[in-house]
Amino acid sequence: MLFGPRKFSTSLRVWLIVFCTALATALPFLWRSLAQRFGWNWESGASRVPLWFGIAAGIIVVFESLLWLRKRLLRVRRFFWWLGAVNAPRRTVDGKPARESLFARFFRTIGQIPIFVDRWCFATRHWMALHVYLGLAAIPLAIAHSGFHFSAGMLASWTLWLFLAVSVSGIFGLIVQQVLPRRILDEVPGESIATQIDFVARELHKSAEKLVRALTNPDPPAASSELRTEPAVIPLTAGSPMSVRLKDLFREEITPYFLSESNRPRRRFRLASREKSRALFAQMLRETPAHAQENIRTLERYCNERRDLDRQWVLNACLHGWLMVHAPLTAALLVALFWHAAAALKIGGIFE
Repeated sequence: MLFGPRKFSTSLRVWLIVFCTALATALPFLWRSLAQRFGWNWESGASRVPLWFGIAAGIIVVFESLLWLRKRLLRVRRFFWWLGAVNAPRRTVDGKPARESLFARFFRTIGQIPIFVDRWCFATRHWMALHVYLGLAAIPLAIAHSGFHFSAGMLASWTLWLFLAVSVSGIFGLIVQQVLPRRILDEVPGESIATQIDFVARELHKSAEKLVRALTNPDPPAASSELRTEPAVIPLTAGSPMSVRLKDLFREEITPYFLSESNRPRRRFRLASREKSRALFAQMLRETPAHAQENIRTLERYCNERRDLDRQWVLNACLHGWLMVHAPLTAALLVALFWHAAAALKIGGIFE
């Protein structure tokens, strides 16, 4: 965790983030009171001290945006590693080194670039720590640079408000990153890789289908080794009301619920509700013969696991969804920042 040691609880980390944010916001106002006491000029961002604050805040914003560039460079790094591996020195049948062509030697040299790059680049944890702490440090710098005028001019005001919006979205995302991982761990016991949720759901459907076939079709013997939990399957009487009802349940509710990839979190399905699903299977257990009740509970467990996967999908979307706001606001802030800097330099006579 970027805030506090591992022994800190989630609530303590959240309060620590709130405290650091409040402190960073209060610092420029304390500095302003001190400046007024000593008679310093604090009329606008063009003053000497506020100007340097603005330059520092702008440099931090540019550095913060480099995190996106670094993530893209990681893909290029993997390509370079592949070049180095493909063009590694070969050996002949007798064990002697094979003669390298100039072309292979060139690409093998390029493949060594990531080794030197990694020596100078920070690890992901260090990058994220700098991203968070420098982002908080930029808040008092930007407010102090504005001269505490939040509507001094259209361009300056838009730049400041975009910066504050980016900061708020980033702080919200940081709090979400502290809370939701623990919540996913507590609410989704069978947590899976987020990109493999649909695949796991299809595997659950296959296990449920084999179980239902073994229960409702007594002719072929049930292959227990193919079942996910290998329950002892004793088929229901062919053509019995319970057998027909189980087939209808699987065809009309279980299959659409397990295989539907749209309308998440699938609230239109009865099995998506824990209470309705529990009531449905409780009614089925009352009507099922004793020898097949354990199999019905296994089928219910498959449905519960599918519901847990839906819950994980929702929480995972919340965990990363704030980036859909944070990233576009950051891009708009960069445009406004460079425009603001160019306009300030032009007004100052440098571009004239």
